Amino acid sequence: MILRDNRIFMRSPEPQDVDFLYNLENNTDLWAVSTNMEPYSKTQIETYIKENPHDLFTYHQVRFVICRATDNVPVGTADLTDIDFMHRRAEIGLAILDKFRGNGFSASALKLLEDYAQKNLQLNSLHAIMLADNSICANLFISHGYVLSGTLKEWIWNSGHYSDANIYQKILKKNI
Repeated sequence: MILRDNRIFMRSPEPQDVDFLYNLENNTDLWAVSTNMEPYSKTQIETYIKENPHDLFTYHQVRFVICRATDNVPVGTADLTDIDFMHRRAEIGLAILDKFRGNGFSASALKLLEDYAQKNLQLNSLHAIMLADNSICANLFISHGYVLSGTLKEWIWNSGHYSDANIYQKILKKNI
């Protein structure tokens, strides 16, 4: 499946993404907002790509590689995790490589992910959890209609101390 707009397209991970995903997943600056606790090997990433059955109902998650539309270069990833089909909700994760930030790729990916979640998965709400002091990320979600739904105190172990995390949520459509 490919999702696209005039700036990016998002697709499933492919074998040629191993080096890109290896660099992204092993960026320790991103570990504070993920569940990574150790580096991934290229073999582990190759196995993930090769054997990942992309079964939403089993794994309750989906990952897309975000590619720049002009030249097909991977710039980041977009994830829906903890997909709950009973309550029709999921958590969003976005990661853009440092050198590609500030180009609107996150905004495009967020919009495409929302459309996919609503139209293809028929989800009712999405949420994102981020460090409370991450104003750039918060502003992205706020600009797309997300509202601050709560603060999780001392939620994320970050650089030797606990940091608060904020939850931003968006209702995609009215309940049927």
